[in-house]
Amino acid sequence: MAKRTVGNLYRALVEKSFRAQARARFASGKCRTAFLKNPTSNVQRRTCGRWIPGSLEPWNPSVRQSAIGFTLIELLVVVAIIAILASILFPVFASARRAGYKAKCASNLRQLALANQMYAEDYDGRFVPAASDIFASGGGQWRWHGWRPSPDVPFQPEKGPLWQYLGCSGGIKECPAMDASDSYSPNAFEAGCGGYGYNDDYVGGSYWKYGWTDLRSCMEAARASDVQNPSRTVMFADAAIAQGHPLQHVTEYSFCEPPYILGADGQPTSYRYTPSIHFRHNGRTLVAWCDGHVTAEEMTFTALSVYGGDNERFKIGWFGPDSNELFDLR
Repeated sequence: MAKRTVGNLYRALVEKSFRAQARARFASGKCRTAFLKNPTSNVQRRTCGRWIPGSLEPWNPSVRQSAIGFTLIELLVVVAIIAILASILFPVFASARRAGYKAKCASNLRQLALANQMYAEDYDGRFVPAASDIFASGGGQWRWHGWRPSPDVPFQPEKGPLWQYLGCSGGIKECPAMDASDSYSPNAFEAGCGGYGYNDDYVGGSYWKYGWTDLRSCMEAARASDVQNPSRTVMFADAAIAQGHPLQHVTEYSFCEPPYILGADGQPTSYRYTPSIHFRHNGRTLVAWCDGHVTAEEMTFTALSVYGGDNERFKIGWFGPDSNELFDLR
């Protein structure tokens, strides 16, 4: 009983002391925090900027708890660590993205080659014509990948001859590494082809057979039986044309041209084409061969562009030997 009485007396003294000190601070203007009842609560409470433990121990005004936070040095260290990690990881992410583009592009080219083979099965063994009316005004309206109402607008893939063989999807003919804005750059005369070129001199046409003076050369594609070495004959490849006006840029192009122009007799001349094979995948181009397999090839040489483009800068040229042998059917 005596112990309980002493305890109650001690509690009352503590409470009285706490209330008196709080009222004095409030009255002096040093504290604008409302007085908190039940100072002996087990929950810590804040009064006048200090944390008061809710216990029976006397409050010591000389004891302050430091604010929780980071120092400037700690923040600078964290920022430096984040910057270092970013410098390490960003190239990794970029490399992974390029690898994904390359894998998607290879898949697209396989499907294009397969679609062309299926087209040949339905059309008496002939592949799809590359540009059946290219000698018409403005370069014509038909291409292997689509149709356009006039030469000054992009091609529409859903009206192209391969549409049904591509699962009615225009995305298959679009290289993910080809900038879509290039379709609408100045003088984009093949806008809408998606970044892939077709071997029109030999596979998508019969220039090798009739020469450039015969209209049958563009209207009549080669037969699958004409290809003597399908695994070493180019069908499709990444393609673009470098242009220099008004600024240096690249545009889509529907054809992957061989190194040398064919003459009236169908034989290669000494005159070069403007290069159109685009080595956009880390210095390599993806090629779909006539047997359907796809490879990545390195550029071995290039030439000047008649459009003033910088082919060295944009990595546009040819792979393999300096001849038409990888494009020729014979």
